[in-house]
Amino acid sequence: MLDKANHSYIHSAHARRVYTDYLRIRLECALVTATDSKHAPYLFNAITSIHRRFPDHPLLHVFDLGMNRMQRRELSGVPWIRLREMERFATHWKQNWSWKPYILAQLKQRYVLYFDAANIVLYRPLLLWFRAIERNGYFLIENGQTMHQITPPDYWKLFDVDQTLFSDAPTFGAGLMGYDKHGFAGTVIDEVLTRTIEGWNLGRSAQEIRKTYDSSVIRQCPCFRADQTLFKDR
Repeated sequence: MLDKANHSYIHSAHARRVYTDYLRIRLECALVTATDSKHAPYLFNAITSIHRRFPDHPLLHVFDLGMNRMQRRELSGVPWIRLREMERFATHWKQNWSWKPYILAQLKQRYVLYFDAANIVLYRPLLLWFRAIERNGYFLIENGQTMHQITPPDYWKLFDVDQTLFSDAPTFGAGLMGYDKHGFAGTVIDEVLTRTIEGWNLGRSAQEIRKTYDSSVIRQCPCFRADQTLFKDR
């Protein structure tokens, strides 16, 4: 049953249809995120926001990137959270967000919504996003960059992408995104994971100053974006 915070939204005939549509697919839906000990407090705020705003949310999968014992204990006691261990699937599993395509590939549910641990406080119910995923096959938010800004020259050929057609195509942020695993997006995630294991997400642009980016390779583009670059080029 929806609480008062949701009641203001679920009041019109259209909104009730949206909610009914969500209930039809609810068991096929999943939320997923990952965190280490540093970002865990922010994740706890996000979880509180999600559960308060949308208590009918699906199961939340939280992958452990290095939380401490008390943080794991707090999450493991919540019935609508599944705390999951992170497999060291490659030597660089924690560099340049290599873990992200891996955790997306582990979900069995069809409709998946991923969010970064520190980036979400809800205003609208999540059911709107899951409805978009079901209808469109994905849910993405444009981030203002274009493909040529984030793509090294050799990646166009590597991923068989026509540069003349897609150079100015918009890109999306990888901190909040959803997909239908049975559609083309599911295939893309598997391909991105393969490329990630091969190390194509490693490196940084020459002018990148953020220390979160791996510095083993200089990628020849204005703004290399690691996992985001791989997702866009697929």
